[in-house]
Amino acid sequence: MNKPVLVVALTAAVASGILVGALLFRPTRAEETPRPDKVHRTASALKDGVGEELSRANERIGALETQLRALQEKVENRGKDKEELLQKLKEELANSPELAGDGIDEKDALPFGWRVPNRPHSVASVLGLDAPRRKTLEETYQSFVERIRSLEKEHARTTVDGDTTRIEIAPFPAEGKSLIDEWSARITALLTPEEKDKYKKLSLGLLPADVGQAERVIAIVNEADGTATATEYSADGKLGSGYYKGPKVLALAPYTHLLKK
Repeated sequence: MNKPVLVVALTAAVASGILVGALLFRPTRAEETPRPDKVHRTASALKDGVGEELSRANERIGALETQLRALQEKVENRGKDKEELLQKLKEELANSPELAGDGIDEKDALPFGWRVPNRPHSVASVLGLDAPRRKTLEETYQSFVERIRSLEKEHARTTVDGDTTRIEIAPFPAEGKSLIDEWSARITALLTPEEKDKYKKLSLGLLPADVGQAERVIAIVNEADGTATATEYSADGKLGSGYYKGPKVLALAPYTHLLKK
């Protein structure tokens, strides 16, 4: 083969190789660089999805906040309603002509004053107890009242200065807890589970739950119009305080066993 023909053949072979290589190693569509408009659409879709999810989350949070505010308002209003009702009952009691002066027998007064405003016969009526269980509740209650008064008397110191009587009751935590635990056991034995649940939910307790747990200080002041004021608080501040003004017999009733004769 002469030289010109060889050159032409080699040139053709090289060209063919380049063409075949270009075809074999051509980039596929998956390897192509994404177009700007496609990237923009993908980012926009992701952004829209995140925005929708965030919007739904905000709606759920808003609904929960609304429920929480409603619950807080219920709790706050319930407390206010109880305070208003208690104050109204106190005013009615103080202004009732049937209860003024000697119009009420001392034995009918609440033994624990405003600390426990419930009476056994009222509790029995609310719970719908039959006559035998009603009698058992009242007799058990009275026996515990006497036991509590006996313990208070053992730990009390009473001083009188003019129209003011001051009573200091030292704590007796062990005896007090034992007594309340025994009372709880008696109530559990007397009431059905449904009645016990109602007893708790309606706050129908008949004895102070804090018997003997802290030092109590009481100041009773006789007023000129036949009434009296009674202020009570715990020395450590844990049990709060109470105040009553009304007929003298009612102001003195929770403390008659501690007064000097």
